[in-house]
This record gives sequence, structure tokens and C-alpha cells, in this order.
Amino acid sequence: TQSTGDKALSARYDKFRPKLPTALIDTIVGKLLGGRRPGLWMDVGCGPGNSTKQIIGHADRIVGVDISETQIDVARKAVVDPSVTFATGGCDNLPAESNSVDVITAVQAAHYFDLPAFFKEVDRVLKPGGALALILFKSPACVSCPVLGAAHRSLDEVLMSYGTTALHRYYIPNYTTITLPWEGESGRHVVEHDTHVMWTMDNTLDYLLSYSMTSRACEERGLTMEGWRGWMREYYRERGVEGEGEETWCHTALMVATTRPTEDK
Repeated sequence: TQSTGDKALSARYDKFRPKLPTALIDTIVGKLLGGRRPGLWMDVGCGPGNSTKQIIGHADRIVGVDISETQIDVARKAVVDPSVTFATGGCDNLPAESNSVDVITAVQAAHYFDLPAFFKEVDRVLKPGGALALILFKSPACVSCPVLGAAHRSLDEVLMSYGTTALHRYYIPNYTTITLPWEGESGRHVVEHDTHVMWTMDNTLDYLLSYSMTSRACEERGLTMEGWRGWMREYYRERGVEGEGEETWCHTALMVATTRPTEDK
């Protein structure tokens, strides 16, 4: 049974989380695969299908996988295309035959994985010459209002303090602490891409409420989701942020990727 809170979180995630930039998809296909069209692309930790949707047209078949039934339910309703299917499953049990997948992506998800177990599955299902790409979105930066930008950086430190050990170990260092399979042989590709959006204060708060640590923060502070929203708004105001209008925000997507050698040694 899906709780109202789970559904609301999925809806915010779907609406406000940044989308996978086409430029990174082009890099995966054009550079890592040498222009070869993928037959099967697996998007692991796909959530409500934001990243999966962006892959449509770039592979013959696309499979989105997520451990959350709530997220998969949202994804199936939001992404309807004959090339796309979704499955509930963990990173340690990918729904694919051995040696069958051309590309595996994990967008804003790998820092939640049991990485040794995930890489073992990647080794099982990824074809020789296939690509593995882990992608994260850095915390958004307000580039049009210095006062809001400074207040947000301060608030972000508070929010990250509620993160898991894995968040601090992998996400905050921008995946520099993750060693990819085969990167010693095939190299480690690191690519960044910026996307700009216009957000009101309400949009900004909705985005922050999609953070995974929101529930933990609410529990520890004894607040409802709306109470936490009000607390964050007041945090901004105490630091001189008065406006409610649109400001320009920058989302930076960072990708670390490698390819499996065509002949494993």
C-alpha cells in the first residue's frame, strides 16, 4: 500500500528533480560506445522515470529498475513508450540475462547502492564494450541572487547533515571516492554539464522537499512535511531572502563512466 507521503514525495521528485541532460547521453553513445546504438539500456535506480524518459530514442530497448514500488508505479504512468519497460528490483539483482546489456546508468542513485554487490551484477550483465555511467546532480546553485545563493549554501549544509553515511562517503565528494570496474584498463571519463532553470521560492522549497533526508529531518525535529517547509522558508528569511519571485538556478550534472574492455583480461 502506498502512503500519501510516499505518493507526494514521488510527485515532487517527478516534477522538480532535474532531468538527465541529452549531452551526457550523447557522450555515452558517441564516445563510450563509439557511436554504436545500444540494443539494451538499463537505468538502475530510475525513480519515477525522469532519467529513463530522456533515454527514449537512444536505444532499441530501455529498462528502468528501482527498489521502490511507489516510484515504479509513478514511472509506469509517466513514461509510456513501446521501447520502455519498468521493473521493481534492487541493484544486486538486475533483471537481465548475463552478457546482455549495452549501457547501464545510475542517475542520482549510486550513492544509495551496495556498490560491491552492484558492480558484481554489472560484471554479470554488461556486454564487452558496454558502458557504465554513474551520474549525480550537485546541489543547485542560485546564480541570479547572491543573498539567496549564500543562504541556500548554508541551508544545504544543514540538509546534508541528515544524510546517510553513504551520502557523505560518495555523493558529497562527487563520486571521487568510487572506483569503477575496468577504469584501470579503459580509463575513467568525467564529464559535467550545466542546465539553468527559473524557480520561485515555492519551486525551490518543493525541490528541497524531494531530498531523501527530508523524512529524517522531520522525524528528528518533530515536524510535519509542511512544518519543515515553513522552517526552511524562515531559514531563508532570517538570512535576508525576502523575494518570492523567480530566480535563475544552475543544476550541474556530473558523470563518471567507463567501458568494459572488449576482451576481459
